Amino acid sequence: QFQLYIGANYIKQKGNFFNNTSINENATKTTNFFLPESTENIALNFNVSKLIPALKTNFKITSAYSIFNYKNIINNSELRNNKSKFSTNSLFFKTAFYIPINIENKTTYVLQENKSTNNIFLNKSLENKLKLIFKPSKEISGSISYNYFIPSFKDKKNNYSFLNSKISFRPKNKNWQFSLSGVNLLNEQFYTQKNTTDISSDTFRLNILERHFLFNFSYSF
Repeated sequence: QFQLYIGANYIKQKGNFFNNTSINENATKTTNFFLPESTENIALNFNVSKLIPALKTNFKITSAYSIFNYKNIINNSELRNNKSKFSTNSLFFKTAFYIPINIENKTTYVLQENKSTNNIFLNKSLENKLKLIFKPSKEISGSISYNYFIPSFKDKKNNYSFLNSKISFRPKNKNWQFSLSGVNLLNEQFYTQKNTTDISSDTFRLNILERHFLFNFSYSF
């Protein structure tokens, strides 16, 4: 089985609302104004998947790339020309072995680049999601997932690892089932995300729940 998708989109619009932003140490103020100037947006998408029977594995590559050309004013500057580039590329595979254990993995690389008249803000990040799926019997199934995240290649020391697990039991010909999940088993306290614009490179810190376990029981009538 083979699937392929390629898409492209181009939009050029003359006359638009632009931002006039004033920044100081206490506040940021943005005013919208109209100019008969053009904005330009280019987007490309690529998606291909292939099942390889000999390996009993399905592979999928996904790629997206966009360019946005626009204008603005910062602190009463002249009208600035800006270019924003964003791309994301991922490789995914999932096995379908005739054994109780299978593997699922997705690696994603993201590039953000913002250029203006005088500045360039750039960030590259990487995320890998690995999952081991096991089903030793029809009644028992489970998974162990390990996620590794690098928010910025400029600061590789700040990377994060997350380990989760789940096991489920559903008896044959019964209306009930239960599961036990372990969440954030490595006990990460937080993680950060990077975002860039034409005027800044921002870091967001997100606090997360410490290591915990969840028990779930369900019954269907």
